[in-house]
Amino acid sequence: QSYFCQSATGSCRVEYELLRQGPTQTGISYPKYYLWARCFKSGNLAGEGALQVEAVDQQLFRVTHFLSRQDIVRSPSEVAPIFPAPLVNRILTKARGK
Repeated sequence: QSYFCQSATGSCRVEYELLRQGPTQTGISYPKYYLWARCFKSGNLAGEGALQVEAVDQQLFRVTHFLSRQDIVRSPSEVAPIFPAPLVNRILTKARGK
């Protein structure tokens, strides 16, 4: 919520869904989670997209990458370098609104 709502005036809320159940972890890196989020400001959809977040020392989540729906539709090739291969088609489908 702090990532999307830091400069919001009025009400701001975030809805999200996990794109993969459970974390992905490689080596000693922080566990990473993949989400699709929608941000609503004053009750209206202000933005949505795919996020990679990492769980830092079991205390907070830090957004490492965010691709807006518009960015994904405009440049679908940006998805694969950030997100795991099994999630790419799901992200592209969500961005296209299907």
